[in-house]
Amino acid sequence: MTDPDHYLFISHVSEDRLVALEIVDELERRGVRCWIAPRDAHPGKPFDDEIAEAIEACWAMLLIFSDRCNEHEYIRREITVAGESRKIIIPFRMEDAQPRRGLRVRLSDLHWIDGFVSRERAIDQVVRAIDPARVRQQEEQGQYQEEERRRPPLSQAQKEAEAEALQRGSEARGRTDYAEAMRWYRKAADQGNTDAQNNIGWLEIMVKTRHKTIRS
Repeated sequence: MTDPDHYLFISHVSEDRLVALEIVDELERRGVRCWIAPRDAHPGKPFDDEIAEAIEACWAMLLIFSDRCNEHEYIRREITVAGESRKIIIPFRMEDAQPRRGLRVRLSDLHWIDGFVSRERAIDQVVRAIDPARVRQQEEQGQYQEEERRRPPLSQAQKEAEAEALQRGSEARGRTDYAEAMRWYRKAADQGNTDAQNNIGWLEIMVKTRHKTIRS
């Protein structure tokens, strides 16, 4: 769901609205945009039209399911619209309940996420289902932060050596001696200096650009 126009339509019964809003808060905190009534409905427009348009424009529907859904005709209508619009439907069980009658037919072959066992884990499953790229990015960032946290602090001598290597690299870069600059920047980068790491990336681009210019 990297496209800002994409969102998750939240289907729920009014009796479960507080729980649904809590789930929406958790999803949006993880960067997943949600549409939920009545919060996102526009005043002055027919409510049924708003719901139908929101479902048709959504990326997927998240059904906040409880036993109360079995008694609501409106839930069946929303699921029907989602099915006709070929939307992904993700049933999210907030309690240990099963669909009955018409809902049993509509939801029987779908993969369910059980939020009543561990809501946080279930919400993570939703995010993984709709935005795996974002999850991978967050996991990589988390691993990097953990590595940085575990890295032992630099001694004063190491800090001075890092600062000197960064300075010498910048001096060599100013002379356009990129090989020498790269050598010094790598020394600073080995100590975890992010400025040196960024400069290495810049130098690699510059060297590639120069080689292409020479060949042409």
